[in-house]
Amino acid sequence: MLALTSQATEAIERILTAPGVPDGAGIRIMPVAPNDGEAVTSELQVEVA
Repeated sequence: MLALTSQATEAIERILTAPGVPDGAGIRIMPVAPNDGEAVTSELQVEVA
């Protein structure tokens, strides 16, 4: 489960209401794959979908 702060929620709302973002778009949040044998990280990648 991913919990978002109110600041993160506001940032996502600004992204989704920005000019050029299609109506009905959403956010995809994915874990970043570790590099060459590194331990699993807690980094996330965000993509408008």
